[in-house]
Amino acid sequence: EFLSKFGSYGSGDGQLNGPRGICVDAGGRIFVSESSNKRVSVFEPCGTFAYHITHNTFSNSWGMAFDLAGNLHVVDYSNNTVSIFTPEGKYISQYNSQVKNPIGIAIDEEGYKFIGEYYNSNSSYNHSRLSILGPENNMVRTIQAFRNIYGVAMDKDGYVYICSYKSHQVLKY
Repeated sequence: EFLSKFGSYGSGDGQLNGPRGICVDAGGRIFVSESSNKRVSVFEPCGTFAYHITHNTFSNSWGMAFDLAGNLHVVDYSNNTVSIFTPEGKYISQYNSQVKNPIGIAIDEEGYKFIGEYYNSNSSYNHSRLSILGPENNMVRTIQAFRNIYGVAMDKDGYVYICSYKSHQVLKY
C-alpha cells in the first residue's frame, strides 16, 4: 500500500537531483544521497525537509549506512572513498582502504564494513566484489565473482544481502 511521497526535482531545500541511496536512522529520519547535487538530504519521518549534509569529498555519492555510534558512512563511487559524518552532518573523516567504485555499504555490530564495489568493465561477468573492512578500516577480505553489485544491506541477525544487477538476483551471505 502506497503511503506518501516527498521531494521534487531541483537543488533547493526538500528537492532531489540524482537520488542514489537511502537509509533511515534510529530516530526515523530519512537520509537520501544525491549524486547530482553532491550532498545528502535529510528528512523528518513525516517527509518534511530537515537539513543537508555537504562536504567537498562528495562527487558521486551512493550507498549509506549507520554504525553503532550513530555516525553516517557515505560511499562515493567516483572518489573511491567512504566519508563519515555525525548524524547532524558534521564531517568526521574518510577512508578508502583500497575500495574501487564503492556503491553500497552495510556495517555490522562489531564495526566491520561490507562494501559493494562496482567495476565498470566491458566484461559482463565477475567484475564486482564485496570488500570486508575491519573496525579500523583495514581490508580483511574480498569476495569476487559478482555481476554488477548495486546494493548492500544487513539484517538484524548479521546476514549480508547483495543486489546483483546482471544476474537478476539477491544474494545472501
